[in-house]
Amino acid sequence: MDPLQFEERCPNSRYVCNAVLLNYEFVMTRRGYASVKRCQGSQVEGVLYELTKADEENLAKNHEGVSFFYKRKYPQVQVGSKTVKALLYIATNVTCDPIGKDEKPEYAAKIICGAKKYKLSMAYQDMLFGILGEYLDQT
Repeated sequence: MDPLQFEERCPNSRYVCNAVLLNYEFVMTRRGYASVKRCQGSQVEGVLYELTKADEENLAKNHEGVSFFYKRKYPQVQVGSKTVKALLYIATNVTCDPIGKDEKPEYAAKIICGAKKYKLSMAYQDMLFGILGEYLDQT
């Protein structure tokens, strides 16, 4: 959810709104990166962007092993009272551990800052901070 990084990777994209992915939960991979996994009754808050085809291709080919470590999915996300199809990359090697082994403080800070910038719910921000907060003290 780092807006500067996203703008760099997808320069033609446009922020649309916040969205909710139902029946998934926020997790960290063994590589120390954020992802989601199915979890009935849970939800993940995030942001919805409109991408050009060029942005989507650039994202898929050129960043952080997207094609190797992540699989592309098109789930329905909730936007207010509507549902819309969204592009989502889900890590292929998700651990049940609350935090990845190689977590970096600056990565945790980007997630927390993105949640604040996009005004995700306070309950969700608190949940993220509960998982990632200990790493912020290391910066």
